[in-house]
Amino acid sequence: MKKITLFILLFVNLCTAQSKDNLEFGIITALSISNVSDSYNQRTKSLVEFSGGAFGNYYLSDQWSLKLKAIYERKGYAEGLYENRETDVAFNMISVPVTANFYFGNNNNWYINLGPYIGFMIAAKATSFNVDVTRLFNSTDFGIAGGIGYKLPIGENLDVFAEIDNQTGLSDILIDNPGSAVRNNRLSFNLGIIF
Repeated sequence: MKKITLFILLFVNLCTAQSKDNLEFGIITALSISNVSDSYNQRTKSLVEFSGGAFGNYYLSDQWSLKLKAIYERKGYAEGLYENRETDVAFNMISVPVTANFYFGNNNNWYINLGPYIGFMIAAKATSFNVDVTRLFNSTDFGIAGGIGYKLPIGENLDVFAEIDNQTGLSDILIDNPGSAVRNNRLSFNLGIIF
């Protein structure tokens, strides 16, 4: 948790040192669909959850920006097994994607983004039994984030946006996994406000 707090403080300090014209902040809420898969592309059933967070976006030019998000989200999977009984498994996480964004279309309202993410697990729970299973999973997750979105100005220095984004995990989420690597996958439908 200390690393997350330090990272956020450094990011805020960096952002406040930049020109206000090139920097925007926002809040985001999302409906997320997540599951896990292995190296053989076998997937679990999906878990549907809500998430939310904040972001900063620094414009390098009219068409390029760097965006950093901090998102509290629940990843996981549905109808998995824990001690040979079926249960949903939910991961409470803080995900931090850093993406390069390319803007296009009329007034550059459309954008696509791509970049890495890192996720910090706060807790994992077998929800049907209300059992903490955090000890079975690695505390960090990393992978690739990407998406497409549209932002609409609604006032001076105020925009709303809608986007679809995806996170594909590259790291094995299980501790001491002797088998095929198990990775997080998450697709989300996001709405937000830009200040």
